[in-house]
Amino acid sequence: MNLNILIDGIDADDFISSLQPKISLSTSSACSTGEIETSHVLNAIGLDDEKARISFRIGLGRFTTKDYLKVAIKIIVDKLKN
Repeated sequence: MNLNILIDGIDADDFISSLQPKISLSTSSACSTGEIETSHVLNAIGLDDEKARISFRIGLGRFTTKDYLKVAIKIIVDKLKN
């Protein structure tokens, strides 16, 4: 499962870099990591290329716990406040 987040005015690549190594996020879909083109999945759900480029993805798996999500959300929110 994936959660895609788009925050206007935030450069997704810079934002992700600023959070490493605390949490790991991605600007591409799991099936297209490393590709330069925007995600066809994000385009298919209605995001234009610009919105797709500034969004980022949080991957959730069967071992992702509520506690991990709480910590990850706090880290993201705290970074956005600064």
